[in-house]
Amino acid sequence: MLFKATTFDSVLGGLISPSAGGTPLPSDNLTGGWAAYFNGDLTPIAIPAATPTKLTLDADSGGIQDEYLPLGVTKIWDSVNSQFDFSELALGDMVDIRVDGSLTNSGINESFVLNFIGALGSAGEYTLPFASGNRLFSGKSIVSRYNGVFIGTQDMIDNPSEMQIVTTDAASGFLVDIYVKVLRLG
Repeated sequence: MLFKATTFDSVLGGLISPSAGGTPLPSDNLTGGWAAYFNGDLTPIAIPAATPTKLTLDADSGGIQDEYLPLGVTKIWDSVNSQFDFSELALGDMVDIRVDGSLTNSGINESFVLNFIGALGSAGEYTLPFASGNRLFSGKSIVSRYNGVFIGTQDMIDNPSEMQIVTTDAASGFLVDIYVKVLRLG
């Protein structure tokens, strides 16, 4: 395929120097990174029936792998409070979250819902269902789910977020680890 030098120059010249008459490249782009937080305390947490229960994860004793977070972000997980901390992010940023955990139920035909509670305690607090299931038999099951959230309001930056579980009958469980992928605009 042959191109005229003037056509080629007008396209490339426009990309390199938008004032040359070509279509400018967008000024925004995505940069990203990730972190993983590992629970050092795998003691099951009692989950009363029909009661939202916060799931905790102590990465300070379990392990933190956060050296691959994007520039300007030093942490996403607050181990002391077992909450997500999005205070170093900006409006428009996105966070994908994978949660791995263990759930033990004692009866049959019991269900659960794992929720992400965003902007906790603010006027903009919301609940995002992360996972749900119906356990037909008693015993332990592994729960692993992946979902994403976006930083769409200042409430998400100024307030923590956390994972809560609700079960139809008494159960117990714990988080094993949390993986987060952060995508930043600009």
